[in-house]
Amino acid sequence: MGRRAVPIAGLLAALGALAAEPAPPHKLLWRQDAPLGFYMTPTVAGGTVYVGGLGNSLCAYDAATGHLNWRVETKDRVYTAVVVADGTAYAASQDSEILALDAANGGVKWKKSLGDVIYASPAVSGDLLFVGLGKAGAVYALSTADGEVRWTHPMSDRMGSQLTLAGERLYVGSYDHFLYCLEAATGRVVWQFVARGIVDSPPLVSGGRLYLKLPDDTVYCLDAAAGRELWRSTPATPAAAADKLSNWSSLALADGLLLFGSADKRLHALDAATGKPRWALAAGAELSAPACVKGVGYVGSKDGSLLAVDLAAGKLLGRWVPERTRPAPPPALLSGIMWPPAVADGRLFVASLEGFLAAFELPR
Repeated sequence: MGRRAVPIAGLLAALGALAAEPAPPHKLLWRQDAPLGFYMTPTVAGGTVYVGGLGNSLCAYDAATGHLNWRVETKDRVYTAVVVADGTAYAASQDSEILALDAANGGVKWKKSLGDVIYASPAVSGDLLFVGLGKAGAVYALSTADGEVRWTHPMSDRMGSQLTLAGERLYVGSYDHFLYCLEAATGRVVWQFVARGIVDSPPLVSGGRLYLKLPDDTVYCLDAAAGRELWRSTPATPAAAADKLSNWSSLALADGLLLFGSADKRLHALDAATGKPRWALAAGAELSAPACVKGVGYVGSKDGSLLAVDLAAGKLLGRWVPERTRPAPPPALLSGIMWPPAVADGRLFVASLEGFLAAFELPR
């Protein structure tokens, strides 16, 4: 695709978008296609976009042009996002192999296998790399220098949630219904909170509060320091059971709102201070949490489209439907744009399980 700016209705008429209302103009910067889909939110660091996916590889693209800088083969699919720190890109493949790569050229610095499926994206703090084992349900802290194990924390059930690192603490959810707050340096349990269902969505920490969503759309607000419950929001009619696999929507926090996609095919907004519902927007398919910029939420959909939503009013501004070279697959457990886009340097980066990575220029 070229860089030609095209006036649009909604997000991008250049790619066939149709909108219910006018939306600010956007410009497609570039698009890269792949035979198999990209998974997780892209990571943008140092002018480079890093992404893994179902094609058994990790890729790095120039954020400005979309040029492929490097590609590294992996032994299995990559379900984690890439984390970049001090010139090293870390990721893990489904077969448990953890990779530490030179972020500039993809050269392998070290590899390590922990013998279990890894779904949770790594996190880095100082000289420690944190990873979670999906089936065994355990957290490992590894040396960023060579992958040596520094400490482990076992849990009593599998781990489906992403790791959340905030300051010197690591927050980890498990199917055993517990949310664990660990001391990042040692793995010591600072506190643990028992929820009314499995914890398979990453906690969000901001302003001394921790927010947690369950599969049935129950949302907790906790004191992040002590794990004390401050409020709880429970839907009158849950879209799913609290002990069943969720739609994997994470939480987003913007403009005083907690935002998340639900199995009821709506985008929900709660008052972040009280947990009271503010609005819900029906979308026709399950949604990711939004990436929020200047009062607009950009939301991925399992039907492959991308929505722009007015956060103040809860109204749809536009819907982008990508140009396709083959028929769109029906929405499924793994389909479409399941994870929030990434925002960096005035651009929006979108990865889809349909097999494309695209960059858009955001309004200034």
